[in-house]
Amino acid sequence: MSKLSYFPHAADPWRLAVPPVRCKNKKAHLPAIQDYLLLIRPAISNKQARAFLHLASEDTAFRLLSVMPSSGTKKGRIYFLQ
Repeated sequence: MSKLSYFPHAADPWRLAVPPVRCKNKKAHLPAIQDYLLLIRPAISNKQARAFLHLASEDTAFRLLSVMPSSGTKKGRIYFLQ
């Protein structure tokens, strides 16, 4: 759980400061993709994953999706729930 702290500020006396997130998780995207596969459609393409996860890079989406079972090659590849 993150802690919120109250810091008085001259311009905004009710301002809350949220501490920065200092942990990394290489599998943090998986629950979001699982939600997509369960709620929206049973398969996801690289393009759909980039739109859903707000990613700009095809390579980043490919790396995130590569741990999932897939079918097809190149532009026709789709990924499924394990």
